[in-house]
Amino acid sequence: MELTDLNSIKVNDAEVICDSITLDFIKNRIEKDFDFDLTLRTRKRQDTYIRAIYYKLCREFTVYSLEQIANFIDRTHASVLNGINYTFKEAMFHEKYFKKYYKDLKAELEGLPTLEKRYKESLVRIKELEHTLDSYRDGTLR
Repeated sequence: MELTDLNSIKVNDAEVICDSITLDFIKNRIEKDFDFDLTLRTRKRQDTYIRAIYYKLCREFTVYSLEQIANFIDRTHASVLNGINYTFKEAMFHEKYFKKYYKDLKAELEGLPTLEKRYKESLVRIKELEHTLDSYRDGTLR
């Protein structure tokens, strides 16, 4: 099964989702979201943060080794280890944008609703409750 769009995943069981997630899927998703090529040899802070998120998600959602993750984007296993242990933690501590992105993508990969989706669902529920309350006030609903 080839995964091309995260939104096409409609499975409630997170374990089933995890089994179908590949290095290529995570790579394509991150490259699309940031419009960035993970194989580029840049050392800009933003670029290293993006790669660190890729490394972390690959370790959490796939069974591939550090060496396999590294080879997939033309890096060494030491780069992956450094990205997970230091760069990722730095990004999560200092950069709210990357922290939010990581949490949202992780939630999607786990099959959980993102914060944005829960917010939209809450707004819909509030509208429904306001409508019910208005009906009580008008006397049309008893």
